[in-house]
Amino acid sequence: MTNAKKKVLIIRFSSIGDIVLTTPVVRCIKKQWNAEIHFLTKKNFAGILEKNPHIYKIHIKEEINLNQLRGKYPVYNIPNLISLCWVQPMPQKDYP
Repeated sequence: MTNAKKKVLIIRFSSIGDIVLTTPVVRCIKKQWNAEIHFLTKKNFAGILEKNPHIYKIHIKEEINLNQLRGKYPVYNIPNLISLCWVQPMPQKDYP
């Protein structure tokens, strides 16, 4: 892996719990990819992220034209694509 810093933009607009659950992901991306992490969220959630030492910059949705971010963050191919979502566990089945 190269030492050049990658810029990664994480977008999360709602749910305090989901934003908090991104914390380990942010840390791992920064460490494993040597990445500069930017986070785009709503103003009322920015305080949750302010003291996170792994986030380089917090962008506030209400204060920015989203088109301003276009082109500043490369779109990675599928191997680097991360989707943060809840996965419903499948029920266990007893097979004979």
